[in-house]
Amino acid sequence: MKSEFQDVSETQKKITIEIPSDIVAAEIDRVAKGYSKQARLPGFRPGKVPSNIIKQRFREQIHHDVMHD
Repeated sequence: MKSEFQDVSETQKKITIEIPSDIVAAEIDRVAKGYSKQARLPGFRPGKVPSNIIKQRFREQIHHDVMHD
């Protein structure tokens, strides 16, 4: 993980953080697994929705959860 700090002014700082893609992908998988346990979609038994469908259907919510955890 790489981080960078910049002085914008005397009272403001800018922080830039780079997170490796494999860490982000692992977190997306973890959150998607949690969604798949709760999801109820037509054509699938409760809790048995494939993760690729979960990732497509709930993309925005998953990305929001990953960024805020």
